[in-house]
Amino acid sequence: MRHEGAEAEEWRRDRVWLQSSHHSGSMAGVGGRSSSRSK
Repeated sequence: MRHEGAEAEEWRRDRVWLQSSHHSGSMAGVGGRSSSRSK
């Protein structure tokens, strides 16, 4: 049971990391687009 819990925790961390990295990536993409538009 403990092993299963550890696996679930790892999976949760991966989910959070993927979500946060995707969010910051899209935010950077939007920022880059608006900067080129200003130029």
